[in-house]
Amino acid sequence: MAIAVEDLKPVTVGELLSQDLRIPLYQRPYRWRLETAQSLLDDIWGAWRQDRNSQYALGSVILYTSPTGERHVVDGQQRLLSLQLLVRRLRGERSGLDDLTIDEQTPQIVRVHHHMRAWVATAIPDTDRADLLDFVQTNCALVQVVTNDEDEAFRFFDSQNYRGKPLKPHDLLKAHHLRALGEVRPVVRTTIVQEWESVDDFELEHLFSRYLYRIAQWSRGRPASREFGIEDLALFKGINAGPGSSNSTPAQKYHLAVQRSDAAALGAAAFVPSVRKLLDPAALRARFQLDAPIIAGSDFFARVSFLMEEQRAIQKLLDEQSSRSQFTRGSRYRYVTELFLAAVLYWTNKYFHGDLAESDPETDPELKPAWDRLYIWAYGLRLERLRVTWQSVNLYATRTALGDGAEGLFATLHEGLAGTELNRLLISLPPIPEDRDKDLSLLLRMIEGNEA
Repeated sequence: MAIAVEDLKPVTVGELLSQDLRIPLYQRPYRWRLETAQSLLDDIWGAWRQDRNSQYALGSVILYTSPTGERHVVDGQQRLLSLQLLVRRLRGERSGLDDLTIDEQTPQIVRVHHHMRAWVATAIPDTDRADLLDFVQTNCALVQVVTNDEDEAFRFFDSQNYRGKPLKPHDLLKAHHLRALGEVRPVVRTTIVQEWESVDDFELEHLFSRYLYRIAQWSRGRPASREFGIEDLALFKGINAGPGSSNSTPAQKYHLAVQRSDAAALGAAAFVPSVRKLLDPAALRARFQLDAPIIAGSDFFARVSFLMEEQRAIQKLLDEQSSRSQFTRGSRYRYVTELFLAAVLYWTNKYFHGDLAESDPETDPELKPAWDRLYIWAYGLRLERLRVTWQSVNLYATRTALGDGAEGLFATLHEGLAGTELNRLLISLPPIPEDRDKDLSLLLRMIEGNEA
């Protein structure tokens, strides 16, 4: 039998790190970003502060025992190396990594080491380090899977990560926010799960990757990755308001108070479709502002359900515009279409009073000016460049050459409180080469002419 049953068990971090584990040469180098490492630190620090006597699960590790008795790490090396760095810092041990300087060529593990050293020095009081070290070594645990068959180890790794229905970032967010529900009535938990599972998995992934994640990055003036990944989960974990939560900073208390006020509480049950239909869309937008911190738990599910319907409505409005829908098809227009839809979702979330399901962007006096200006802005990129790449979309979404201000379009909307913020941006067609996309060029010239 390949898998050793006696070794299929939870083991503490201290027990794991005390083993003579080897990283095989075929493993990729250490790649965790600083944000990912910091998320691990925050999780452990938060768990220790909440209940230092509790057990805290950190996932699993797959080990292969070679014929010579060496144990190789098949899966979990990034987490194990990060934990080893943390343990050494908490012990106050020096390392050869301490003497290495950081430049463009510095390996990522050195960057994370320096980051952890600074974090421990500034965030963990001297009097708490020994206690936190003990918590990490004896209370934090991983499920250990050991096999003496290398092929079996990779088959197990494959089944955990790729086969069947692999866990996507939004699946992990679901699990996180279900835990944040705390003690709620079973019917509430069941309703939330049923509503979430009723949405097509691709549509959920699309909502987070194409819109919510990109808006979160671009509105802060930061570029986005091509896809929303596990390393970006912290953007949507939110403020934990459940029993025993250690969230008590003035900023957290402020946002909890505002979002849980009587006026805003209407949205708290908006994860129920029948409830959403009874509520004013503008009131729900006020409740679920994209710029506001998320409150973990039911609020997260209500927010996602509402924003999903908003995104569907915007997509439907674009599809019904016969003169414009032709420019949403095919890879040539994919990026600029997603750019436009993200910009409209952000603008409507912050400023629009009406019901998108009953609005017409060609006649609505509030929606039409913003819709047309954002269309010119997004699709103008298609005429500006012979080839639109993901890199060019990132630069375009955050570039500052839009008027007198120093912000890009998304950052300007982020700072503004009035819908007129869009008016102060210099949005106009770029110089268009004679033979470039004549039909789109004609349409944008007509729209721009109608604005005059």
